Amino acid sequence: MRKLIPLLFLSASLVLLSACCADEYPVAVSAADSAASSAAQDGVSVSLSGLSGEVSFIDIQSCDTPMQLLARIDETGAPRLAWNTCRVCAGSPYAYFDLYKGYLVCQNCGNAFTPDSVGGAGLGCYPWSIEDYTVAGDQILISSEAVSSMTKAFTNWKKGL
Repeated sequence: MRKLIPLLFLSASLVLLSACCADEYPVAVSAADSAASSAAQDGVSVSLSGLSGEVSFIDIQSCDTPMQLLARIDETGAPRLAWNTCRVCAGSPYAYFDLYKGYLVCQNCGNAFTPDSVGGAGLGCYPWSIEDYTVAGDQILISSEAVSSMTKAFTNWKKGL
């Protein structure tokens, strides 16, 4: 039953977000209770207080394209953000990372790395780091331009799975 409640919350959120159009800004919805996210007038807003050293998977919707962020706080208290799609495998429905035995693993090619690498400068099969963000109070703000620039990489993301 405990697993059903987050699934119902996520499903209801996706239904509410499906009315997005080209004039609207991307909307963020937390895939877990660890990060409260909301729509911001100039992009996506993610609550810093909802993040920890563990990786949070945060679903966002940019018009009709589902996307996902990886977010965590590093040892210094700084946010670390990345897009949950692979630089090399992008375009595949399986070009996303899941946690498996303490590692983030690409579901397309199997490359694995530690969660403390999120937001780092990895090359190859590695999630794209998000560097175009600002911190204002308790909020991480990602511009709508930064989100729009990544929409194409998520075109086939998790489709048909």
